[in-house]
Amino acid sequence: MSTLVLDWELNYDFKLLAIRTSVESSKLCYFINKVLELQLGRMDEDLDFYFKKRKKEALFPSFSYRQTDDFPTWYLIQNIIENELYVEYDQENEPLFKDLKDDVESDYLYLVPELDGVAFFLLIYPPFTGIRTQEIINTLDELPFIDAVFEKSPNQLKDIENLLIH
Repeated sequence: MSTLVLDWELNYDFKLLAIRTSVESSKLCYFINKVLELQLGRMDEDLDFYFKKRKKEALFPSFSYRQTDDFPTWYLIQNIIENELYVEYDQENEPLFKDLKDDVESDYLYLVPELDGVAFFLLIYPPFTGIRTQEIINTLDELPFIDAVFEKSPNQLKDIENLLIH
């Protein structure tokens, strides 16, 4: 019996800008709207993702803006959220000064873990030919609370499927 092998490669048809910042999502959204003259608004539902290894579901704040059918849709998606871990101590391992030790420890969950230094993604779908990506990068980079903005090819990322909005 013969075997049919499909050589399948997905082509993600959107521009992807990565943003490094420590500012909250609503503040970043406000200033992106202001400097790029957009109207990004909070989506009805945040991007819901389930982390199999941690058995943990997380909601990533997401914003979108769609002008008309002739123009692209813009998405602002948070890449990092704080994950609170509640620590339970047994009597043997209890800290000496328990009242000084918080019972909550934090770590972080990333939508695209290979870009763990990136706080947000700005997706432009489809990649409208009239958009000057470098001008957008330069404009956002001038905001004082943004550390860096750079374009990333979606086809080069291992976990890019996590950014797909249904």
